[in-house]
Amino acid sequence: MTYWLVEVTARIFESGFFVVFFAGLTLRGWRRQVFLGIVMGAGALAWVLRIGQPGLGFA
Repeated sequence: MTYWLVEVTARIFESGFFVVFFAGLTLRGWRRQVFLGIVMGAGALAWVLRIGQPGLGFA
């Protein structure tokens, strides 16, 4: 909840991202597939939401 209100919270959250990402890569079976699907889906969504904004080269 404080992510948008307190600057320190965003830095702490972003610093912990790699720990969570590498821990997710150690999963096995269907859990790893779900984790990778969510990560790739979030990346694709972030990319799609930037379409039409300056800096992408095809706006």
